Amino acid sequence: MKKVGIVTFHDGINYGAFMQVFSLQRALETQGYDVDVIHYKQVKFWFKEYVHFLKMNGRLLSNYKKISKFERLQKKHLNLTSFSFDINKLTKGYDAIYFGSDEIWNINNPGFGFNPVYFGRGIDCRLIAYAPSFGATQIDDENINRVKEDLLNFDKISVRDTNSYKIVEKLTNQVPLIVADPTLLVEQKSLLVEPEQVEEYLLVYASSQLTVEQISQIKTYAEINNLLIISIGYKHAFAHQNLLDLDPFEWQGYIKYAQCVVTTMFHGTLFSLIYNRPLSIILTPYREAKFSTVIESCKLQSALWKGGALSFNSSYIFPQKLKEESFEFLKL
Repeated sequence: MKKVGIVTFHDGINYGAFMQVFSLQRALETQGYDVDVIHYKQVKFWFKEYVHFLKMNGRLLSNYKKISKFERLQKKHLNLTSFSFDINKLTKGYDAIYFGSDEIWNINNPGFGFNPVYFGRGIDCRLIAYAPSFGATQIDDENINRVKEDLLNFDKISVRDTNSYKIVEKLTNQVPLIVADPTLLVEQKSLLVEPEQVEEYLLVYASSQLTVEQISQIKTYAEINNLLIISIGYKHAFAHQNLLDLDPFEWQGYIKYAQCVVTTMFHGTLFSLIYNRPLSIILTPYREAKFSTVIESCKLQSALWKGGALSFNSSYIFPQKLKEESFEFLKL
């Protein structure tokens, strides 16, 4: 049995981060591989991340409870190696290391900035990129050439959005494959926790950057349709309920049973698609680049909120060919 590792943002207190590595691990296991999640993090990233999450929403106790839930699920469901701040101690003896998905190639990530580890630097085995994203980093970024030689060391490269595709193509003169986010490759329902919520609700999964107009339209739609407004993950004063310490499987449950979903988040969009929920996407400039391919491939253009009255789209098309090509790419 071939032994492979995954290097990604595996332990962030973030629903999408957990679900993408959990799904990639399962997808690789379906290929018959012995899979480990490399339990590495840069020292300054580890410190900044925990300080940020403990302070978020101004709710220290609730945030600590949420962190504890995530850590329990990470230990239970991820095949974690021992932990180290030194990547070289953790990556010996593997047939291949898969890098991705998530924004591990965003060299301007506000959490940790540039870390060459996520580009495979110094790792001596077969390197495969599965669906990483450069996030908001653009092709004309003045620092983009610093990863050119690293990308050329990869045996295979795939990405999850057209912005990342263009950057890789420019730097390597090679055409990467665009693949599906791993959450779209595997069954997601078996571990879902059904919410105790009885009343019908409009679900908001959005950062705190909503405009006055957007908030007004959400409130109006909920009032007209006699829906509660429930916000998950982020605190919003306009919501009837703010659920800030859900674990990833509880989070899924609230998406599945919502009457409709308003989100600014990439994985909020994907899981609304997975559970076929009426969806309205508020596209922020920071996340616009990484949304491009999923909007195009799943025909989500009509779900984009462009101002005016809030409306929802629930007619999605997920291309089976993309899923097949993605599984084929995973093979060594």
